[in-house]
Amino acid sequence: MNIGISLHSTREVLFLFSSPLLDFIKNDSNNRYIIFFDNPERIIGLLDGYEHINVSPYYPGNKIRKAIFYLIIQPYEKLFLLNRKLIGDHLFSIKERWSSNKLSSILGYFYIHLPFFNIILQASKFIAFKTSYYEKQKIEKWLITEYHQYKEKVISYNYGHRTLFFPPSHDSYTLDGWFGHELKNYFVWTSQDKKFAVDICGIPEDKIIESGNPYLENIKDFSFEGKIKNKILFLGSNDQVYNEVEMVQDLKDNPFLDLQGIDLRISPGVNGVGKEWHRRKNAYEMILGQENILMPSEEWFGGDFNPLDLNKDYYSSLYQHEIFIVPGVSNIAYDILARNGVLVLMFFKGSEIESKFPWWTCKEREVLDHMKIEPNVITCETAFELEHKLRSYLSNSYVSPPNIYTKEIKSSKIIFNELIKKNVL
Repeated sequence: MNIGISLHSTREVLFLFSSPLLDFIKNDSNNRYIIFFDNPERIIGLLDGYEHINVSPYYPGNKIRKAIFYLIIQPYEKLFLLNRKLIGDHLFSIKERWSSNKLSSILGYFYIHLPFFNIILQASKFIAFKTSYYEKQKIEKWLITEYHQYKEKVISYNYGHRTLFFPPSHDSYTLDGWFGHELKNYFVWTSQDKKFAVDICGIPEDKIIESGNPYLENIKDFSFEGKIKNKILFLGSNDQVYNEVEMVQDLKDNPFLDLQGIDLRISPGVNGVGKEWHRRKNAYEMILGQENILMPSEEWFGGDFNPLDLNKDYYSSLYQHEIFIVPGVSNIAYDILARNGVLVLMFFKGSEIESKFPWWTCKEREVLDHMKIEPNVITCETAFELEHKLRSYLSNSYVSPPNIYTKEIKSSKIIFNELIKKNVL
């Protein structure tokens, strides 16, 4: 069987290929695998020597097709879902989207109220997505790692009946957009995601497979032999968290927290690695000291994927620390709980700028609310509040108790078994 796997970006390569799933694929010479990635040369090193695995570029599309997608299809599908306002996350995302992308928001509202727009939508999809580009590969089963972007939309439109979807984010079934092309099956990370997929996206329950995230398998199994120097690791976020430097300064100025020792891992990219990224990096080095700044691996900046060291720097950083501060809402929360660390969700309001979006209003978002019942999760707004809650936590527990994310689940095996399962017509 010919199996196509779409790896949307660096994140999806690390999710799937820094896990046992890659070994299952390498050892499965009974099937032929075609891996699709924007820059095939970057991942060839992971697959050298395996004749049944090939790497290929995506269908490139053209300016007209992509313009139709970005100006008609994507704004409609995004606002069609959010405007249902089924959960608080939807209202939050509408406000955030209006702040960052007014044109897309205006277009989306216009389309959802336009009579007979469905006819325009179907014609737009045909023009934007219909292609025979992948026919030469004779792919019988697909796994896509995005749904709401152009590259994967082309695949799902033409081959939805033989396509599996692995979500790249915890909010794939809450915020990203409507699932306009029905697929064969949909993977979810947790039972909560399954509920979202059914209740919000209208996906049939019998098409949903709870797989977990293969990425977490390696986190839970990682063997760390070093020593803990600083207990706290602050995990840098994106440029939406515009007052992050001030948040770090607030933490550093707290004697109790400073005594624990604070490291900071810079976000792989803050709007790329431009002026704002370098401003933050320089500020963090001044506040915490250069020796306490952890840089992401070269893969995040366009480097080739190293088969001997894939994501090990990140795994090691999780085990070099015990307390992890995450600004707002992030996928990283799952990694921390899988490692059984203390997760601090911080919603810092200091140094507010009226013209910028108040990102801390995401505090009660449903996408992470289910985590807050775990005993090793702390929410706070200031360093002083964190000190109070952390003192209380540490006085009652020397070792973080197990949580639902530390439970063993063979995610790679579940996904692999679905991949090699023959299609039944």
